Amino acid sequence: LSGWYLGNILKNTNEQGREGVVSVDVIVRHYRNGTLLSEQVKKGDPFTKNFAMLIYSLVDLSGSRSVSLVDVGGVSRSCPYGTTGTSYPAGTGTSIGIGTNTVAFSVNDYALSNSIWSTVSNPTVSRVGNKANITVSASFSLSVGMTIGEVGLKSAFYNSDGYTREFLLLRDVLSTPISAAAGDTVTVTYIIRING
Repeated sequence: LSGWYLGNILKNTNEQGREGVVSVDVIVRHYRNGTLLSEQVKKGDPFTKNFAMLIYSLVDLSGSRSVSLVDVGGVSRSCPYGTTGTSYPAGTGTSIGIGTNTVAFSVNDYALSNSIWSTVSNPTVSRVGNKANITVSASFSLSVGMTIGEVGLKSAFYNSDGYTREFLLLRDVLSTPISAAAGDTVTVTYIIRING
C-alpha cells in the first residue's frame, strides 16, 4: 500500500462529501517588539508519506512488521513496530520547525531548508462529540534574520539499527513568506483535527 494512496485517504473528502478523516490547520504569527505584525492561518493537507506510513503501521496485520520512512537527512530507514519492534517516539520527541524553502508541498518531502527547530510545548487534546483536536505549538526567538517560507513538524523514532532518527511528518508552505529580523518572535501552532 503506497504512502501516496494513504495520504489521499487522509486528506480527501469521502463519498458522503464530508471532510477527510484527518485535517490540519496551521497558524503562524510574526511579532516584533511584542507587536503582532502578521498572522497566517492555513487549512491544509500537509501530510508527508512518512505520516501516512505511520498510520499504515497501525492497521497492518502482515508479517513484515516494519515500514520504510525517510529521515530528515534523506536516508530511507526501516522502522519496526508492533510486538517485535521498537518504533516509538524517542529521544528528542516532537518538534516544530521553520525553514526558508518556498517550493510547493510534495508527499515525498522529508526536510525543511535552513531550518530551526523547537520542541513542542504542552500539547493538548480536546474532544467534542465524535471530533477531537490535537494542538501543538512552538515559539522561535530569532537571533538572526531569515525569510520564512515553510513550517513543519517532525518526530523522533527508534529504527531497526537501534538509533534514534527524526522524520518529517507535516510540511506547509506559507502563502506569503515572512521577512523576520533578528530579535523577532515567530509562533507556529498546528491543530490536527480528527473526524473533521
